[in-house]
Amino acid sequence: VRTETQVDAAAEQLAGLDLFAPLSADVRRSMAARAIHHLFAAGESIVRQGETGSSLFVVLSGSVDVVLE
Repeated sequence: VRTETQVDAAAEQLAGLDLFAPLSADVRRSMAARAIHHLFAAGESIVRQGETGSSLFVVLSGSVDVVLE
């Protein structure tokens, strides 16, 4: 469970991204409240090529390498 402060902070982070900036603050806050925060270890796979996906990943810190096989 995320606190109100955490949801507000996540909504502000979304506001700083071009994809989400045009959305209203209420929509961004709703998205932030439903988002699942996940930490990945260095070298850990997030998704694999060819797998069916149902999520959108927003990288808030660090970096991600995309490797096509």
